[in-house]
Amino acid sequence: MVAFNLMALTALATIGAGIAVVLVGAASLAVVAEKPEMFGKLG
Repeated sequence: MVAFNLMALTALATIGAGIAVVLVGAASLAVVAEKPEMFGKLG
């Protein structure tokens, strides 16, 4: 039972991280589309 709970917790955390990466990627593409001069700059 403990192993199943750990498996479910890890799966949900991985799905959540994947959703976060998708949102950040979409936001960065929107910024580059709006301001191409921002591409490749840090800070």
